[in-house]
Amino acid sequence: MNARKIIEAEDPKEFLRRLPPKPPAAPMSERSFYKTTFLLTILSSRRVNDDNLGDLAHDISDGDAVGGWEVTEEIVLDGKQAADELTRQGSWPGFFGLNKDGSDDEHHQLGNEDDIQHEPELE
Repeated sequence: MNARKIIEAEDPKEFLRRLPPKPPAAPMSERSFYKTTFLLTILSSRRVNDDNLGDLAHDISDGDAVGGWEVTEEIVLDGKQAADELTRQGSWPGFFGLNKDGSDDEHHQLGNEDDIQHEPELE
């Protein structure tokens, strides 16, 4: 008998019973993360084509444009939502010390946050 016939002949429930158990899922991070959306309005005498926030800030503060912004939405995210948002924005969950499933990575699980390289705070 070939392998295909053996698989077709086997009882699916018996097959599932023989599979090894799934490892328990890591607990989701208990930390909170924040997604804040801003609306930026620019008034200028020319069409604004900048897609770089630094350039836009320069145009507003030192250039020939006037601008203002407001917070339009702030959402508190759990670990899984934060991991998904980081991935969606082209980053990776490890940026916040998370795994893809929203659980804390090894450094955060062990309480070794001091070992994690952070960006220096701006003064």
